[in-house]
Amino acid sequence: MLLLIAILFFVGGAIAVTSNGDTFSPAKFFIAFYLLFHIGAFFEPPDAFVVGLIALPLFLAVLMALNEATQTQYLPSAKQAIPPALPRSVDYRSVLVLWALSVPSLFAQYVMISELGGIEGYVQSIGTRVQDWSGFGWARTLIGIMSALNIAYFAIGLVRRRGGVWWALFALHFIATFTLGLGSGSRGGMLNILALLAITLHYLRRPISLSVASFLVAALIGTASIIGVARSNLKIQDGQLTTGLATSTETFSFNSFFYGVEPIAIIANTPHLVLAKGSTFLSFFTNAIPREIYPDKPDTGGVFFTVNYAGDAWMGLSNLTPTFLGEWIINFGYFWGIAGFFLAYGLIQHGLIRWYSRLLRNPARRRDRLFAVDVVIYIHVVWAAVALMVGEFTNIGLGFVLTQLIPLFALRIALRIIPEPGAAGEAAQHRAAHAGSWPAR
Repeated sequence: MLLLIAILFFVGGAIAVTSNGDTFSPAKFFIAFYLLFHIGAFFEPPDAFVVGLIALPLFLAVLMALNEATQTQYLPSAKQAIPPALPRSVDYRSVLVLWALSVPSLFAQYVMISELGGIEGYVQSIGTRVQDWSGFGWARTLIGIMSALNIAYFAIGLVRRRGGVWWALFALHFIATFTLGLGSGSRGGMLNILALLAITLHYLRRPISLSVASFLVAALIGTASIIGVARSNLKIQDGQLTTGLATSTETFSFNSFFYGVEPIAIIANTPHLVLAKGSTFLSFFTNAIPREIYPDKPDTGGVFFTVNYAGDAWMGLSNLTPTFLGEWIINFGYFWGIAGFFLAYGLIQHGLIRWYSRLLRNPARRRDRLFAVDVVIYIHVVWAAVALMVGEFTNIGLGFVLTQLIPLFALRIALRIIPEPGAAGEAAQHRAAHAGSWPAR
């Protein structure tokens, strides 16, 4: 059965690489992250039934690669699809809008630090943040907005040649964003932004080769593994910061290699499935309602899975995510759960391929601020879809909508209302130059 996974991986990878030269095309994304989240199965092989289940997302990724090859075979390469650069512009209006939208994030972080007893109390709460940060959902949501805005800041900077002051202000915004990510206790909060910045650079300024991208991914995985160990015993005592690296015999944490395997193994080894009957998906709409108002509101997929399948191992201090496939199974059983997973994830992947071919491979698109924001929205959608592979619907979906989609659309609306100096004349010239050119499909 593991041989089947290896064959599917190499077939899908070969199709994705040979049919499309874009390093970060959607199919490559899904296949690469599938390997990251499931490679642990080759070191600690589960039983055949588990291997068969974890092969299903990879089978979908192979179909996605075939779909991508069909949709993009006549489109220009990633390098050719980068629109021509616009003239130099200071554009401090965009800077003011971006910083104004970032103020709530900075204020929310200040409130959390104050309420948790200052820097020392805040750092010590990171290890038990599921419990200690309850009631701060609004603040964590506002803090999460900062990352998407920073990616958009970078993207807007790339569509023109900017001066040193413009990039100095961006660097300040990046430092603030990275610091907030560091304070979130999440490895993703710190490292995702680096990956997203690299992908943004790839699509708006300079394509990144597959070999360079592979090196960056390996470096980020290694860094994430070290951070995972360091985070395990993070605290400030007597004015000194100590981490898990000082007390653990391990330097690397390889948990991410099993993210797609362990939850499926737990489900497969459960004699009688406890079915949520769709309630974990319903929690997407009810999760924001306080328990005091709605005591019986549905649990999210992670909470339901941890309580009913993992014996509530962490007593509410942490939760185990069921994966998207696993969440469908614990809601509707094996037959209808697998069918629902195939339909839902297949439609998501097909939609991404269509969007990709229309947005990023159309040479007639004007390279302006709105195009930059559209690219950032697309990148975040792909990132969320990949995260869903090993996550849970409500947390991934709500996080995407509240901290990425809404602020990015708000930024897009603001940029339309506040035009860039000289943009109208440049847009007219662009339309005249590309009249009758290759249309979006």
